[in-house]
Amino acid sequence: MAEAKEIYGPTITLHWHKPIDVGDIEYDKHHPEVKDIVDDAGIYLFLREYGDSQEILYVGKASQLRRRIMQQLNARELVEHIQNSKRGKKILRYATIEMNGNANKEKYLDEVESKFISMALDLQDDIFNKRKTTYYINVIVNSGNYKPGKVDRNIYLVK
Repeated sequence: MAEAKEIYGPTITLHWHKPIDVGDIEYDKHHPEVKDIVDDAGIYLFLREYGDSQEILYVGKASQLRRRIMQQLNARELVEHIQNSKRGKKILRYATIEMNGNANKEKYLDEVESKFISMALDLQDDIFNKRKTTYYINVIVNSGNYKPGKVDRNIYLVK
């Protein structure tokens, strides 16, 4: 009897940088608080902190973090969502992605972003962006001289 094998892809390391207080952000203004953000590939979160708890308000990914975060701070709906969230400190956290070998960072960033959004939804956080929470399913249908047994007639591939 053959044993199932677990195959691991490359390890994804998120190197988190010092958080930035964005409680006073205003739409369409100059944002000097983000000038020191690295322009590397990574993920970023806008959070609301209250006590020892955090609530994710937005999750994003970028091939150039500083550039993308500056764009987001000029997005009226997002800034209003952050400003209008419940009381608490508004924080921006960001991490650069580090991987071994020649792994495709963009592909994995997309998956990391989707995972963070999914976790925020599971926690019922007041997350602004709910995209990337659709799962695609392919159905494999066994037909013809298929004989029911150990393999189901329909097999589902979730992507």
